[in-house]
Amino acid sequence: MPRRTRATKPHKKLVSGDDAIDTAEADWFDFDGPAGALARNLYDVSKSSGVCCGILGPWGSGKSSFMKLMAQHAKQANSKVCITWFTAWDPGGIEDIGDAMLLRVFGDVAANNKDLTNSLKSLKEALGLRKSMRQRAGKALEIIGKATPQSARPVVGAAAGLLQELDTPRRVQDSFDELVKWLEEKDRTVFLFVDDIDRATGEQICDLLSELKIYVSHPRIVGVIGYDEDYVINALNAPVLPVGIDPRKFLEKIVTVRKSLPIPTREQLAICTEALLGSMLSLDTDKLKSLAYWATSLLPANPRRVKTLILTYSNILHSLKYKEFTEVPLLSSLLVCGAEQMGLLADANLREAFDRGNEEEIQSSLGEIRTKRPDKAQDVDMLSERVQDLSPHFVPGLVTELRLGLSSRWRQSEESPVLEQTHENAFDWSASLDTILPRAVSRGFTLGPSIAVGSAEVTVPANKVTSGLHDFDFFRETDDYIARRFGMRCRSRLGWKDRNVAVFVTSEFMARHAGIDSPGRGITAMVAHTFDTAPNLVADKAFILWLIDDAGIIRDSDVGHFVARAKEISKGLVHPFIFVYTQPSQVPALLSYMLDVCAGAKNTANTSNMPSTT
Repeated sequence: MPRRTRATKPHKKLVSGDDAIDTAEADWFDFDGPAGALARNLYDVSKSSGVCCGILGPWGSGKSSFMKLMAQHAKQANSKVCITWFTAWDPGGIEDIGDAMLLRVFGDVAANNKDLTNSLKSLKEALGLRKSMRQRAGKALEIIGKATPQSARPVVGAAAGLLQELDTPRRVQDSFDELVKWLEEKDRTVFLFVDDIDRATGEQICDLLSELKIYVSHPRIVGVIGYDEDYVINALNAPVLPVGIDPRKFLEKIVTVRKSLPIPTREQLAICTEALLGSMLSLDTDKLKSLAYWATSLLPANPRRVKTLILTYSNILHSLKYKEFTEVPLLSSLLVCGAEQMGLLADANLREAFDRGNEEEIQSSLGEIRTKRPDKAQDVDMLSERVQDLSPHFVPGLVTELRLGLSSRWRQSEESPVLEQTHENAFDWSASLDTILPRAVSRGFTLGPSIAVGSAEVTVPANKVTSGLHDFDFFRETDDYIARRFGMRCRSRLGWKDRNVAVFVTSEFMARHAGIDSPGRGITAMVAHTFDTAPNLVADKAFILWLIDDAGIIRDSDVGHFVARAKEISKGLVHPFIFVYTQPSQVPALLSYMLDVCAGAKNTANTSNMPSTT
């Protein structure tokens, strides 16, 4: 086995969730020094010139944390610095992302300054007027265009170009000029931090950068953007930018200072990971050090990926008697969890090889995946090395033990409600749903036809999930009734301002009712009951019932009935009641898709054939 680090972890604040750090006490990767130096340099430059700085790094590398530390240093260096944050995926309900950013900057600066009260009021009115003019003019041109002969449509196109004039009303420019003048007179400097632009569309990124260019052309305004450069450049490719304009050069015109994020060393990651493991698992120091070393050597030097693995791993171990495990079972379990996080357990051959504990079969399966999926080459190679390090002691049966993989599939025919157990391999992902789903929610996803069928397409917005369950007061009562009468509980509850989602997994029902003759009837009755309560469930917002049939016990005819009935129910309701169903054959694709979403991959689900409810 490889040598383990013996470094002693310092006493630092531990952030176990996905939040960015904002103090040096929580800085495990020596970001604080470079962040402070960069903030001071940018402040000095801003006195005579506007400046825009890009903080470059891949997803999960710590860009938000680095910028939070920069903000802290900028504020500490001078009390006349104003800090404002704009997040690309949260424009505050304003359709135009450029308008949203301008209003955020102006609002934060003017919040405690009476001198700018009137200018802020004028800006809000101007932006409201601009939106109204866009909507009315656009609608009028759309109607005219449809009624205009083909030969005259170029004239309509030219008229559409006049909308550009509506985009820059004088009052907006006047308000911005007032802000710039005030900053100069009061010797104030604005640090505008723009985060998560690599979660926006190419059009949004282009609009945001174009607007930002106007700001940073003035002294006293510092723009700081955190982004994955590869993502942004690919997103800006034609047709977003005019033909002939190179995305990289377009970006360089705006971002005049570039700072690549410092890459944490393996030792720094291991020290932080050991502390995180120690806060979640009751293990002796030697075992914690081994697990920390293996976790950080199993994945690229990416803090978020390592943290996600540890959270998943710790959550699963708590359902087992892990304190009795020796080092080898602990490490074997970690590798299986790592394979799941990489999305590799969707491959049936690898799952079976892991469950048999056969290192040769594992390596052979990994080789096949590497050939079929070149994009997974780095993950496959790192996992392969760790499996080799454990050989010949890899512990068998862990895929089943950890409830990450193989299970029996139950089949119910159209003619008979009695289930027959088959020997097909099904992917039992239910134990990992509690970990995978919240991570996917943080990125946003769509339940399209490739992974679900339903009465309407469902799109989950990124980072919009509410923290509590207060929106489910009525459904909690319904859920209790369902549990008592049908023996099935809601697996996950998600809530937003405009909708609630309840997720049920059929394998949960099977686990509680082994030997029952017709579990399909029980679940069908449960869904029917939920439909009966639909008017109450959608009183304040839309309600989405998502049934994941990983046990394969719902008949196609019932699914069709549920879809049709949900559509019929929604016709008479203010808010829609939506039924979404994932069949057994779609579960591996759903898992693979969710893990890709968790890893920040592009949303690739096929959603072209269903009407959107959002």
